[in-house]
Amino acid sequence: MKAIFRIAIFGGLLHCWLPACSQEPDRPDGRAFCPQGDDPAAWVDPMIGTLGPGNSVPGALVPHGMVKLSPDTNAEPGSVDAYEYANDEIEGFSHTHLQGPGGGNNGYSHILLIPTTGPLQTATLEYSSAFSHESEEATPGYYAVDLDDYGVRAELTATAHAGLHRYTFPAADQARVLIDLGHSRGESKDGEVEILDERTIQGHGEYNVHPLLELMLAEEAPGTGMSKVYFHAVFDPADYVENGWVSHECDGTQSASMTLEYAYDDWCIARMARQLDKPDMQAVFERRAGNWRNHYNPQTGFMQGRNRDGSWVEPFDPASMDDFNDFCEASAWIYSWFVPHDVPGLIELMGGSATFADKLDRFFEDGHFDSSNEPSFHVPLRPAARDPSDHPRTDSSRRHPAPDHGTRTLKGWS
Repeated sequence: MKAIFRIAIFGGLLHCWLPACSQEPDRPDGRAFCPQGDDPAAWVDPMIGTLGPGNSVPGALVPHGMVKLSPDTNAEPGSVDAYEYANDEIEGFSHTHLQGPGGGNNGYSHILLIPTTGPLQTATLEYSSAFSHESEEATPGYYAVDLDDYGVRAELTATAHAGLHRYTFPAADQARVLIDLGHSRGESKDGEVEILDERTIQGHGEYNVHPLLELMLAEEAPGTGMSKVYFHAVFDPADYVENGWVSHECDGTQSASMTLEYAYDDWCIARMARQLDKPDMQAVFERRAGNWRNHYNPQTGFMQGRNRDGSWVEPFDPASMDDFNDFCEASAWIYSWFVPHDVPGLIELMGGSATFADKLDRFFEDGHFDSSNEPSFHVPLRPAARDPSDHPRTDSSRRHPAPDHGTRTLKGWS
């Protein structure tokens, strides 16, 4: 007798599809991608970018969905890619993936589930299952694969707010669904699970992901039940809340860029609070949205790293791309424009429209624009920006993306 297991997970991330097509065998196993019909979704191949360090996942997603539900293949701890086409085992199916950018095991691949049969195994290397690309199906919003070690057919799909699993088991004396709340890319950290009743489970992992699961088991017939898992991530940088900036002592590799991005996040939260008619919350986050000003040094005319005591980090070179320059994968030249929620305020702080426009021209003419990485993407859209094609040094050779980074960059643009 076969049994079908279903689960759904709700969460909060973004995704956009990147359509593509090929009439030639363009996958490593020689299979061609040849869509038919007029439906634009049929021209989307979720497998694009899954071979090599492109950091793409083939799982069940919808545009702007809140969950990225996808398989995690066997990888070294800290691996950037959740799914690598060349791998031959699946660790399970998890719900938080970041398409395109790198970053290692910074809290991705959370809430991992895997259906198993036979004796209970709790170590990742033991419960991982072999799989074949021949059994995989990947289309927009749907992914399926056979777990060869267990004879289980796993199917994943997604809505705007939920990811759903369907596992079809073979006849077996022992069958289960393992839930690893401490899972992160390539490893498992501490986590706790509490069984509330025969269908409801809650718990948390080391990364402060707090899911609530409701499970459904159906005999033979497909059934119509839906289960839910709600989760949120909590990260509260003390420096930022207390001082209004992330200090160099906290993270010298990206403290200034963290503050700038947190300020934009706070502005977004303030807009949501306004829609929810929560004026007190709106006021708090609107005030914090101005924290970007704390990194602008009027003496240098750039955003600059700050120490915990408020002094500026010295020595300072706005063109430096060093790892310990307080800007993640960028320079002060690049991140000094990152105030998308208050461009008029930035123009004023930089000395007015004329000064702003002149500096923007220098940014392009002197080759600071980096077309290979996300921090620069918004700059051509700044007011008074010239057409980047007018600046011959905009795409200088030192700014061309490496092949693997190019795939991630395209994901970012999408």
